[in-house]
Amino acid sequence: SVADQGNADALRYFLGGVKPTDAYNFPVQSTAADCINDSTLRLWPLLRQDWSARIIHQGHDSLTFEVYAPQVEAFEGLLREVMPGPFRLRGAREPVYFPVDVKHGANWADT
Repeated sequence: SVADQGNADALRYFLGGVKPTDAYNFPVQSTAADCINDSTLRLWPLLRQDWSARIIHQGHDSLTFEVYAPQVEAFEGLLREVMPGPFRLRGAREPVYFPVDVKHGANWADT
């Protein structure tokens, strides 16, 4: 409707030309990024202990690691243990846990 279009135009103006769909997606992406940051903070001290691994890329909701080949399977286990949470989200009564998808390959293209 015209009223909805006016609201969308007003929102776009308010956000500096950003599409309304981008604005609606922002809380999801920023929450995912916050959860990745929290997981990284929990993981970082462990990486410095006994692992030949390093973080080489962080996206909105993903991390990419370079891991010494003999440690890959054990490192996957560490990620599955540490990365899912718990996260304390505003408005949630209980801690929230997220599924973790771990893939590995000889190079980035193989994952």
